[in-house]
Amino acid sequence: MSERRTKPKAHQRTLTLATVGQLAGGQAEAIINAALRAALRDTEDRGADKKPRKVTIELELRKLGESISATAKAKTTLPPYLTDPTIGELTMNDRGQPEMSFSPVAPENPHQPAVPGMDD
Repeated sequence: MSERRTKPKAHQRTLTLATVGQLAGGQAEAIINAALRAALRDTEDRGADKKPRKVTIELELRKLGESISATAKAKTTLPPYLTDPTIGELTMNDRGQPEMSFSPVAPENPHQPAVPGMDD
């Protein structure tokens, strides 16, 4: 090891869990909190689906000559938005191509016609 290591200066912080939020002038704390808020908001809005929301915090450390670079990334994984199923009939168009035909007023019943006099 030919590199000269020194003790931290008085104004410097040591990278630990407690100081991660201070990276990039506080941007790390901001992006981590934004990811947490997004996961919590989605849990409140759609949490009845009982699927987990995940927040992943990743720190990337790279050597730059005699220095080191630390980059923080926060990622939120939310379940996909999903509709209720619409049931349709397999039909053929005039060119013999298969299609799905469904009732927009009764997604569970492709045979349900619209109420007369009501606009689609």
